[in-house]
Amino acid sequence: MDYEKEVPEELRKPIKALADDRRLNIFIALLKEGEKSFSQLVEIAEVNRSTLNYHLKELMKSALIKNYFKKEFGSKDYSYYDVTKFGEEFLKNIYQVLERPVLPFVSNEVFATEKVSLKKEMLVLTR
Repeated sequence: MDYEKEVPEELRKPIKALADDRRLNIFIALLKEGEKSFSQLVEIAEVNRSTLNYHLKELMKSALIKNYFKKEFGSKDYSYYDVTKFGEEFLKNIYQVLERPVLPFVSNEVFATEKVSLKKEMLVLTR
């Protein structure tokens, strides 16, 4: 049975996008540090420009980040990226779920007896 089809495409895309470690790294960097230029993201992600371009497009298709253009005096950069409101809320809601396991098919007793530990490192937005 195709249970994944029960999850709306709007939720499947960001889940899939963040399943990749490079995209997760880019997303978290933008979330914690705010807007970054394409050149800055090349350094942060430690990938070549074409690879970064691919990952940024995937994050944008999932509505987690946005791209905009601006020219600042003395800077050669003009393409900038930042996290969308949807991206912030998406991650915040995931952390809220992890704080209190409420999966319909797993009871809280299973979490206690199986010694499943959830790391509760909350991201602090410093904007």
